[in-house]
Amino acid sequence: MTDPARPIPASPTPARTDPSASPGPGQPPRRVSLGQAITEAIVTKAPQARVPRSVERVSVDLHYRSPHHMLGDEGFSLVSNDYLANVLAKSVAARVVSPRQCAIMLYMIGRQQESLVGMNQQAIADALSIPRSTVSTELTGLSGLNWVRKVRRGVYQVNPLLAYMGNGNAQRATLADARALALASGFPDEVCVPEMPAPRKKGTTP
Repeated sequence: MTDPARPIPASPTPARTDPSASPGPGQPPRRVSLGQAITEAIVTKAPQARVPRSVERVSVDLHYRSPHHMLGDEGFSLVSNDYLANVLAKSVAARVVSPRQCAIMLYMIGRQQESLVGMNQQAIADALSIPRSTVSTELTGLSGLNWVRKVRRGVYQVNPLLAYMGNGNAQRATLADARALALASGFPDEVCVPEMPAPRKKGTTP
């Protein structure tokens, strides 16, 4: 009678050992190269990276905006609508700001870059065909309103809150610099609005 087949036991799987561990007692020392030892140490001690969640789709919508199209090739300035409609226009109409003051103000707005105008009084006078003495007088009046200020000889600053040629970051930096001066006039935040005369009654002469 044949004996039943007996299962052959599987050979024991050698336990994994830490490659960086020292050999046990009675075991021969491991001989590895310096490069291998460094590699084993990095692999053993390196943290396991987290597997990021897969992104199925990313969509970006681009909307093209046309640039501004303005008269001439000297660019454009941002001007406060409140200043144009409620301050400058009404001041000229009520004759509390002279036409020449208005002309000088508009000219300086059109010539400023990041609020600065690098022109002396004679250059402004020549550009507008008016006497230099008139420019000096009218600039004094505009400075009293905090619409402009004299920075130094030949350099004026248009109030950046009224008009500005440049981006928003540059304007904020310009405002911060002006406020840091702590001028007694309150420039740039205290913008003076000329007092409007009372409306004339019918039958009165201007």
